[in-house]
Amino acid sequence: MLNGWKKIVLLFGVLLMGCTSVKESRTFDDNAQRENTISESITDNPTYYMTSSAITGNAVMDTDTTATDDNKLSALINWKKVKVADIGFCPRFAESTVVQNDRYVFYPEEGNKIIRIEKSNGESQCIFELQDVKEGTGAQLCLSGNKLFIEYEGTIYRCSVDGSYVKKIADDTKERFASLIENCSQKDEGMIQGMKYYKGNLYLFTDYYSIVKLDLKNGEFVEMAKEVDSACFYGSALYCVDVYDQYLCKINLGTGKETVVRGKKRTGQEQKQYYDQIMVVDNQIYYTYYKKGCVPSLYKYNEKGDDEEIFTFQGSKSDFRVAQVSGDRIIAEYDFHPNRQVQIYDIRSGKSTTTSVPEDFETMAFMVDDVIFYNRKPLGDLYLSVHFLKE
Repeated sequence: MLNGWKKIVLLFGVLLMGCTSVKESRTFDDNAQRENTISESITDNPTYYMTSSAITGNAVMDTDTTATDDNKLSALINWKKVKVADIGFCPRFAESTVVQNDRYVFYPEEGNKIIRIEKSNGESQCIFELQDVKEGTGAQLCLSGNKLFIEYEGTIYRCSVDGSYVKKIADDTKERFASLIENCSQKDEGMIQGMKYYKGNLYLFTDYYSIVKLDLKNGEFVEMAKEVDSACFYGSALYCVDVYDQYLCKINLGTGKETVVRGKKRTGQEQKQYYDQIMVVDNQIYYTYYKKGCVPSLYKYNEKGDDEEIFTFQGSKSDFRVAQVSGDRIIAEYDFHPNRQVQIYDIRSGKSTTTSVPEDFETMAFMVDDVIFYNRKPLGDLYLSVHFLKE
């Protein structure tokens, strides 16, 4: 639990380059101030946003507008010139390091500059800048309503979508995870690989396959799940696939009680079938499931049992590489000689498409709208490359 006075900054000026620079130059009681101005000014209602006038202290609420289908991500800016750092992001829990709502797209340029793109006209603006960022590292983002969460090297900030009302809400998380997570060493583990905001709290996926809740009211950290490979929220529970892919479990967010709902915990016997990804689309849980020697199938989860198989991916097990979640879509990668391909299944439409990827494609980092962000061959590049999907 956070104690005492913490150094923190609220710098509401805009730099000449249009960025808000954050430096530890002011102090105040972090516990007492944690939920003051920002909790009143930034709501969970995605219909509204804080305009740039809020930077001067004159907050103005404007009604959001809905983007048209013409505003594809690929058409907004020249993504081939953008430098999105490869930070080892985990797409099995959070969405991506490029986030969006109906009006804006946000991404971390060169790891430390948080850029906001206006979908209606493609205008971009740097709304937040981290200082002293190491080469090859970068920020990751989580967007919920009018709240933007920014994490870098274990420090988490929260601000409005225009970069105002900046507040540091957690730091030294790596060291704190070391004492919280069993068998976690602060020297090489405990890094945050994904964030998700749900029902008033921020949930953090660590590189030790655990999910930790950050209570935004009191600053406490609580480990919610251990040995997790994929997870999603539904109702008052966290649904997880275990790291050995042998079962699905349901964790009550209030009590922390875990219940196995599909499969069985490890028995030491040969594994003949296993679970992989789990997600929620249109208030419905879906998961991918493999039978031994087969490619995955997508199932619709039924709380009472009798889950429905709705789609099976193509190809053979030897060709199949990995499947990932991207919003309402599942993307599978294949090594078809001589070309590598991806197959995309859209859960809402029920349509499947297959596309070839560039020769330098090594593996997909994540996909947003019609843009695949990927790691190039050979591995080692600091920044991700992009591939645009065609209609």
